[in-house]
Amino acid sequence: MCERTDVLENKWYRMAVNARGEIESIYDKDLGRELLDGVANRLLYTRDGYRTWSDTEELGGKIAQTVALDKDEKRIVIEDTITDASDLWNTDRFHRYGHYAFPFKVENPRFYSQLNGPVIDAHEGVTPHVQDTFSCIRDWCAVENDEFGIALVQPDTCIVEYGLLHKTDAYCREGRPASGHIYPHVFADGLQYQLDRPPSFRFRFILTSYAGSWRDAHIPAFAARQVGSLAADGDIAALVRADQPNVELVALKRAEDGDGLIARFRETEGRATRAKVVQTLVANARISRTTVLEGPPKGKASVADGVDFLPFETVTLRLSGDLPALKTAPAKEPWTGLLIRPRVFPGGKGGTTYLLWGTDDAADFDHYELYRDGHLLATVENEIDEGIPYRNARYEDKTATGPHRYEIRSIYKDGRKGPMVLAKSNNEFGDDGYHGA
Repeated sequence: MCERTDVLENKWYRMAVNARGEIESIYDKDLGRELLDGVANRLLYTRDGYRTWSDTEELGGKIAQTVALDKDEKRIVIEDTITDASDLWNTDRFHRYGHYAFPFKVENPRFYSQLNGPVIDAHEGVTPHVQDTFSCIRDWCAVENDEFGIALVQPDTCIVEYGLLHKTDAYCREGRPASGHIYPHVFADGLQYQLDRPPSFRFRFILTSYAGSWRDAHIPAFAARQVGSLAADGDIAALVRADQPNVELVALKRAEDGDGLIARFRETEGRATRAKVVQTLVANARISRTTVLEGPPKGKASVADGVDFLPFETVTLRLSGDLPALKTAPAKEPWTGLLIRPRVFPGGKGGTTYLLWGTDDAADFDHYELYRDGHLLATVENEIDEGIPYRNARYEDKTATGPHRYEIRSIYKDGRKGPMVLAKSNNEFGDDGYHGA
């Protein structure tokens, strides 16, 4: 039980937040109404595929949830972290799922999902062959009626369920939910085989409420400010922008031919709009329309009298002139968190030792040889699960009796043998390649 409840208040909201960082009440002073129909920012955890719900302590590790009010903008900022969720690091697959609950009190709700470009009604906007039980959003979703709405910006997770958590067929076509609840999906145990330690997470949510519709409140522009500030590109966005709130800068790069910069703008609210570019980045700027491939357009290139946008259209412009000195960060391969080098770690049952390593994708690869203490223990193929090749191979040593040293090498179809690679221990056991049962 949470014994302490704190009250947070600014000129827009009055909130009650308990000791877990769960929100028990949000009162919107502008709208004069309570926004919650239950406890928000509550973590829901199932260990058996939605048949029952478990206490979050079953996750293991540490959970921290923080909530803050902004003094300068009408928004609530939430940051939730889960460190070393050991229960997700298991020998099953597709049993454990987590969601955060945001049970908003919106009568006769309609839900809106921002996709990669347009915004759709999450139920009327989908075709019959597509499920309507969840949506994959890019940055934000919203629930509203004819009077007011609530938007939820989600920088770190994209799958949401509306109204309730569906426990059966994903294509059940139950129609519009009766409640205004939103449930972001935040984790599952489906990839635990590809991690070399219990996973950790950070989830951020930014919430705002408004009168009228999401268009009236310019929610796409609100979400772009939130995500832009998180990505630390707000300074550039301030130097190159459109003069209409429903047109946002989505990309700024050097031109491929070296002649100036390329700026891409997108209309975000589904309205035909004329907008002008306002910029202070390029001196003596010449701005012209170009194709997405940065070539000459078929029609008029000049944008001196503004740029015409169709609903949700993306337009590419060239900014030529006296460019400032620009620093370009070197391209880096993204870190996915998936396992590459061989790892050895305990799995929590008996003396079994678990080994994982990134797969060898060579066309003439045949199998692996796994050695324990210098002796051949097993031959292993790339793991194929449910017909899908995963980016790892694995082996369970159920005969481990003490400290062991594991080494792995690839064997190719012509008999060639790859180098022997030591399986490193999980960090909590040091980094010496050994694991004691």
